[in-house]
Amino acid sequence: MTTYPVDEVLGMGTKTIALLNSLKPAMIAKAVDPTAVITSLTAQGPVLSTRNAVQDKMQKDIAPVTVEVNGLKDTHYTDSSAALDLVIGTFGKRSSEAKQAQDIRKGLTKTKKRGNGGSTPTPPTP
Repeated sequence: MTTYPVDEVLGMGTKTIALLNSLKPAMIAKAVDPTAVITSLTAQGPVLSTRNAVQDKMQKDIAPVTVEVNGLKDTHYTDSSAALDLVIGTFGKRSSEAKQAQDIRKGLTKTKKRGNGGSTPTPPTP
């Protein structure tokens, strides 16, 4: 499970989508069509954002939503990261396109807080 805060994973996804859109013609020319990845990432972001907002409001009964948000965040991070790897693999590690992809990944910061970027809630009393 990724430990990056939700807002950073959403930012990574947004930047990845923008990068893939800007490189799409060049990638297609190299026989790599990122359309499906762009569509998937575009659909994932709002779901993650909405579910994270729900999670923030549900302090008493947070555990099931946290599991869902963490799963959605992991999927979004993994798919964004794979898309960045796709760019790097398509253009080569030393290309300017790869540098753009690497810069997106470098923009993430690790945190010791909960994986959703918030503080750890007090567990409900049984």
